[in-house]
Amino acid sequence: MTSISERLTDLAHRLAQLLDPADEKQLAGLLTAAGWTAEPNGRHRLFRSGDLVAYTRPAEVVVHIKDYGVPNPTAADLIYQESEAFAASIAGELGLPSAGALDVDPLDGWHHDPYLFRAGHWTVAIADVQQDTDLPLVVSAHFAWGADLTGRLTALAPPPANRAAPRQPDPALPADYQWLLDVYGTKPIGGILTLLTPDRFTTPPASRRLPVTPAHLLTMATTADGGSLAWVTESTRPWAEGPQPDSWVVVLAGGGSEQKYPYGLLRFLVLELL
Repeated sequence: MTSISERLTDLAHRLAQLLDPADEKQLAGLLTAAGWTAEPNGRHRLFRSGDLVAYTRPAEVVVHIKDYGVPNPTAADLIYQESEAFAASIAGELGLPSAGALDVDPLDGWHHDPYLFRAGHWTVAIADVQQDTDLPLVVSAHFAWGADLTGRLTALAPPPANRAAPRQPDPALPADYQWLLDVYGTKPIGGILTLLTPDRFTTPPASRRLPVTPAHLLTMATTADGGSLAWVTESTRPWAEGPQPDSWVVVLAGGGSEQKYPYGLLRFLVLELL
């Protein structure tokens, strides 16, 4: 049996061949081809490779590496130290490049993990995780599609040849919007969406169909079919202090309906073009 880091690296390299999000059936086939054994388990199909256990979700694979049991108060600190050291040793053996600022979806709780890597268009996060105090502590490897969204977008929708000079970064606005405005300006992106400059942002009128209070909406783009795209300017990080613009999700309005998406502008654009 190969080492843990070798099996995780093999999985990362296989996922790196997938440019776009994969459904659970595709991911099950990938794991099976990599030598993992499928086991039925209610909501998720489990896969085993020796002492590793994985389960799939759309565009995600989560691998639990070790069960530390339920820590008791006297041993808790020691167990956490052991798990953190174990996570660090695995991360050091993966040989993957580190994830960049826009490679990890800030709306995904895993973006806080201490060891973040890239495998093509997939991110890899290594951390010790405990979902609840009465559940076992494990070291987890989380593989999620969504890395290099900037590269995927420019491949799907080449930027205009003539670009304006980059603007000064504004901490009050999401970083992905500022990158998009620098790269695409106010030209249509992929024929589906045109950004507004900050001086043209608007608050949409009240509507019973809107999934959030209009006061928390800020329209920052128009769509080719006459609709609009707005941010929900409420932080999805209740633990963080101050404004959190990178955590703003988007709402698409048009055609008499509105839909809220659980991700930001850049990911929305890539998924719409796909």
